[in-house]
Amino acid sequence: MSTAAEQQSRKAALLLGKRLRVLRQRQGKSQEAIAIAAGISTQTYAALERGCKPSGTDSNPTLKTVLRVLPALGIDPVEAILYTTRAPSASHSVDW
Repeated sequence: MSTAAEQQSRKAALLLGKRLRVLRQRQGKSQEAIAIAAGISTQTYAALERGCKPSGTDSNPTLKTVLRVLPALGIDPVEAILYTTRAPSASHSVDW
């Protein structure tokens, strides 16, 4: 049986993966293009979008990996963190 923290961690990984996929698709880019720009393997990036490790097991991406992927998608990591820690306002322009 998984703990509440493990369940929340899994949910966060899945939500991050969905968000990365939406952002990538809006830009019309392939997983390979984002992976190359981020300096990670295509398998690692594809696993991020699925919310798992390349081996298919549950995963939480490292902060280092997220900090490499966000700029590859044109997202400022600091803005992404600020956006998730405050209520979005009409004047907030981050597409995160």
